[in-house]
Amino acid sequence: MNYADMETYLELVQTRNITKAAEHMHLSQSTVSNRLKNLENEVGFQLFIRGKGRQSIELTRKGEDFVTIVERWKSLYEETELLKSTFFSKLRIAVNESSYFTLICPFILAYGKDNPQLRFDVHICDSEQIYDLTEKGLIHFGFVSYESDHPRLVREEIEHHELCIVMHAKNSESESRIDPATLDPLKEIRFSGGRFSSMDRWRQKWFGTANEASLTINVGAGAIPHLQQAGAWAIVPVNMARFLSRYTPLQVFTLQEPIDPWQIYMIRRKDVDPKKQELFKDFTAKLIDYVTNNRKSGG
Repeated sequence: MNYADMETYLELVQTRNITKAAEHMHLSQSTVSNRLKNLENEVGFQLFIRGKGRQSIELTRKGEDFVTIVERWKSLYEETELLKSTFFSKLRIAVNESSYFTLICPFILAYGKDNPQLRFDVHICDSEQIYDLTEKGLIHFGFVSYESDHPRLVREEIEHHELCIVMHAKNSESESRIDPATLDPLKEIRFSGGRFSSMDRWRQKWFGTANEASLTINVGAGAIPHLQQAGAWAIVPVNMARFLSRYTPLQVFTLQEPIDPWQIYMIRRKDVDPKKQELFKDFTAKLIDYVTNNRKSGG
């Protein structure tokens, strides 16, 4: 089976619209239609019901059953590709989205300049998946936002950030405090992808156990359009607040009663390949130095 055809099929499952799928994948509509036709010809049955002259589509019964098969196939394919990337000069890294943009990306840009022979293979995904990939040996270094006991892994906290509240503001003022009682829990933009127990305790204290957010999303950048709505807010680490502020004007509020900070952990397997020990040691040392210097400079 063709990876591109599978990827296109899953995008169509999400959008149920050929035009939208083509836009999201930066492809022409004819390319999307041809990929779907190729896949249907290969499996031997129709996956979608397509109305004449309409871009909206619906899954057939077999198309619905095929979704989980394709998801498993895609996952196995990607894991196989990771295993093929076993060159000594390549570091495979998995990181959550917020930590990538605020910490890991600028670090590997700097580290790569000093090590031009080194190549990086970066996967951005949720913390739970990062633990799984690292334990399987598919990732050399993982960066996660919560602690989890895995006997085969070494875990080390490398950074932490205080949590704050952000809201859209045309003219943001200097940092100030906000009374949580003034926030509408239904207008919260809630981030998923980790076990954020301190955030959960904070919400339970102010809003009770049965509060529903208007949106749950696992990537920081995805929250930007929603934070532009009146009254929308999110509780985020201060480094993410700075990142989001680059793209939309935000007012940052400190919490009246500070809670446990957002922590970033670096994880790796205990059984390091002897050939990679020096590289791993140097990478870890330089990263810790980078974090320390960045903290001192207020970055």
